[in-house]
Amino acid sequence: MGRFVHSISHDVQVELVGREVDHLSGVLRRLEASAELQSGSQEAWEATTLCASAAEKIYTGCERVMAMLAARADGAKIDKNETWHKSLLDRMRLPFRERRAIVSEETYALLDRIRSFRHRERNTYGFDLDTEIVLIRANEAVQAYNRFAAEILHFFDALG
Repeated sequence: MGRFVHSISHDVQVELVGREVDHLSGVLRRLEASAELQSGSQEAWEATTLCASAAEKIYTGCERVMAMLAARADGAKIDKNETWHKSLLDRMRLPFRERRAIVSEETYALLDRIRSFRHRERNTYGFDLDTEIVLIRANEAVQAYNRFAAEILHFFDALG
Protein backbone atom coordinates (compact mmCIF):
# COMPACT_ATOMS: atom_id res chain seq x y z
CA MET A 1 0.00 0.00 0.00
CA GLY A 2 2.84 2.42 0.78
CA ARG A 3 4.29 2.38 -2.74
CA PHE A 4 0.81 2.82 -4.25
CA VAL A 5 0.01 5.75 -1.93
CA HIS A 6 3.32 7.41 -2.75
CA SER A 7 2.83 6.95 -6.49
CA ILE A 8 -0.72 8.29 -6.68
CA SER A 9 0.00 10.97 -4.08
CA HIS A 10 2.85 12.27 -6.24
CA ASP A 11 0.67 12.32 -9.37
CA VAL A 12 -2.11 14.13 -7.51
CA GLN A 13 0.30 16.70 -6.07
CA VAL A 14 1.54 17.46 -9.61
CA GLU A 15 -2.09 18.20 -10.60
CA LEU A 16 -2.66 20.34 -7.49
CA VAL A 17 0.10 22.87 -8.15
CA GLY A 18 -2.45 25.69 -8.18
CA ARG A 19 -0.92 28.24 -10.55
CA GLU A 20 -4.33 28.95 -12.10
CA VAL A 21 -5.73 29.58 -8.62
CA ASP A 22 -2.89 31.96 -7.77
CA HIS A 23 -3.43 33.94 -10.98
CA LEU A 24 -7.20 34.06 -10.52
CA SER A 25 -6.80 35.20 -6.90
CA GLY A 26 -4.60 38.06 -8.11
CA VAL A 27 -7.13 39.12 -10.74
CA LEU A 28 -9.97 39.00 -8.21
CA ARG A 29 -7.99 41.17 -5.77
CA ARG A 30 -7.35 43.75 -8.49
CA LEU A 31 -11.00 43.74 -9.56
CA GLU A 32 -12.18 44.25 -5.98
CA ALA A 33 -9.82 47.21 -5.61
CA SER A 34 -10.85 48.85 -8.88
CA ALA A 35 -13.94 50.83 -9.75
CA GLU A 36 -17.17 49.01 -10.55
CA LEU A 37 -17.24 47.43 -14.01
CA GLN A 38 -19.78 48.95 -16.36
CA SER A 39 -22.06 46.37 -17.90
CA GLY A 40 -21.33 45.87 -21.58
CA SER A 41 -17.92 47.52 -21.44
CA GLN A 42 -14.74 46.00 -22.82
CA GLU A 43 -13.37 45.77 -19.26
CA ALA A 44 -16.46 43.90 -18.05
CA TRP A 45 -16.20 41.46 -20.95
CA GLU A 46 -12.50 40.87 -20.28
CA ALA A 47 -13.05 40.33 -16.54
CA THR A 48 -16.05 38.07 -17.15
CA THR A 49 -14.34 35.98 -19.80
CA LEU A 50 -11.07 35.65 -17.90
CA CYS A 51 -12.65 34.77 -14.55
CA ALA A 52 -15.17 32.35 -16.09
CA SER A 53 -12.42 30.57 -18.01
CA ALA A 54 -10.15 30.36 -14.97
CA ALA A 55 -12.97 28.98 -12.78
CA GLU A 56 -13.68 26.37 -15.46
CA LYS A 57 -10.02 25.36 -15.63
CA ILE A 58 -9.77 25.10 -11.84
CA TYR A 59 -12.76 22.76 -11.69
CA THR A 60 -11.41 20.71 -14.59
CA GLY A 61 -8.12 20.26 -12.71
CA CYS A 62 -9.99 19.11 -9.60
CA GLU A 63 -12.01 16.75 -11.77
CA ARG A 64 -8.81 15.22 -13.20
CA VAL A 65 -7.68 14.50 -9.64
CA MET A 66 -11.06 12.97 -8.78
CA ALA A 67 -10.93 10.77 -11.90
CA MET A 68 -7.43 9.67 -10.98
CA LEU A 69 -8.60 8.73 -7.49
CA ALA A 70 -11.66 6.89 -8.81
CA ALA A 71 -9.53 4.88 -11.22
CA ARG A 72 -6.46 4.23 -9.10
CA ALA A 73 -7.49 4.47 -5.45
CA ASP A 74 -11.02 3.08 -5.82
CA GLY A 75 -10.12 0.73 -8.66
CA ALA A 76 -13.39 1.68 -10.36
CA LYS A 77 -13.65 4.16 -13.20
CA ILE A 78 -16.74 6.25 -13.69
CA ASP A 79 -18.65 5.44 -16.87
CA LYS A 80 -18.51 8.50 -19.12
CA ASN A 81 -22.21 8.93 -19.81
CA GLU A 82 -24.15 12.19 -19.68
CA THR A 83 -24.07 12.35 -15.87
CA TRP A 84 -20.50 11.21 -15.27
CA HIS A 85 -19.28 14.60 -14.01
CA LYS A 86 -21.88 14.57 -11.23
CA SER A 87 -21.33 10.85 -10.52
CA LEU A 88 -17.61 11.43 -10.10
CA LEU A 89 -18.16 14.29 -7.67
CA ASP A 90 -20.71 12.20 -5.75
CA ARG A 91 -18.15 9.38 -5.50
CA MET A 92 -15.70 11.70 -3.74
CA ARG A 93 -18.34 12.83 -1.23
CA LEU A 94 -19.36 9.32 -0.18
CA PRO A 95 -17.44 6.43 1.34
CA PHE A 96 -16.57 3.85 -1.32
CA ARG A 97 -15.79 0.24 -0.52
CA GLU A 98 -13.25 0.41 2.33
CA ARG A 99 -12.31 4.07 2.08
CA ARG A 100 -13.88 7.04 3.81
CA ALA A 101 -15.33 10.04 1.97
CA ILE A 102 -12.60 12.11 0.34
CA VAL A 103 -14.30 15.52 0.32
CA SER A 104 -16.51 17.12 2.94
CA GLU A 105 -20.10 18.18 2.37
CA GLU A 106 -18.98 21.84 2.31
CA THR A 107 -16.33 21.21 -0.34
CA TYR A 108 -18.76 19.07 -2.30
CA ALA A 109 -21.32 21.93 -2.34
CA LEU A 110 -18.71 24.44 -3.58
CA LEU A 111 -17.41 22.05 -6.25
CA ASP A 112 -20.94 21.21 -7.37
CA ARG A 113 -21.74 24.91 -7.95
CA ILE A 114 -18.55 25.29 -9.99
CA ARG A 115 -19.35 22.09 -11.92
CA SER A 116 -22.76 23.51 -12.84
CA PHE A 117 -21.24 26.88 -13.69
CA ARG A 118 -18.62 25.22 -15.90
CA HIS A 119 -21.34 23.79 -18.12
CA ARG A 120 -22.84 27.26 -18.57
CA GLU A 121 -19.42 28.84 -19.18
CA ARG A 122 -18.58 26.33 -21.88
CA ASN A 123 -21.84 26.96 -23.73
CA THR A 124 -22.11 30.76 -23.76
CA TYR A 125 -20.28 33.84 -24.90
CA GLY A 126 -18.82 36.36 -22.47
CA PHE A 127 -21.68 38.85 -22.78
CA ASP A 128 -24.20 36.10 -22.03
CA LEU A 129 -22.66 35.66 -18.59
CA ASP A 130 -23.55 37.94 -15.69
CA THR A 131 -20.30 39.56 -14.49
CA GLU A 132 -21.43 39.66 -10.86
CA ILE A 133 -22.29 35.95 -10.85
CA VAL A 134 -19.03 35.08 -12.62
CA LEU A 135 -17.05 36.95 -9.95
CA ILE A 136 -18.95 35.10 -7.21
CA ARG A 137 -18.28 31.74 -8.89
CA ALA A 138 -14.62 32.65 -9.47
CA ASN A 139 -14.21 33.39 -5.75
CA GLU A 140 -15.97 30.12 -4.96
CA ALA A 141 -13.64 28.29 -7.35
CA VAL A 142 -10.65 29.58 -5.39
CA GLN A 143 -12.28 28.53 -2.10
CA ALA A 144 -13.28 25.14 -3.54
CA TYR A 145 -9.78 24.47 -4.83
CA ASN A 146 -8.16 25.39 -1.51
CA ARG A 147 -10.56 23.17 0.44
CA PHE A 148 -10.26 20.36 -2.11
CA ALA A 149 -6.45 20.40 -2.12
CA ALA A 150 -6.33 20.37 1.70
CA GLU A 151 -8.83 17.51 1.92
CA ILE A 152 -7.02 15.46 -0.72
CA LEU A 153 -3.71 15.87 1.11
CA HIS A 154 -5.44 14.96 4.40
CA PHE A 155 -6.83 11.85 2.69
CA PHE A 156 -3.32 10.75 1.73
CA ASP A 157 -1.95 11.57 5.19
CA ALA A 158 -4.62 9.30 6.69
CA LEU A 159 -3.54 6.48 4.35
CA GLY A 160 0.04 6.81 5.57
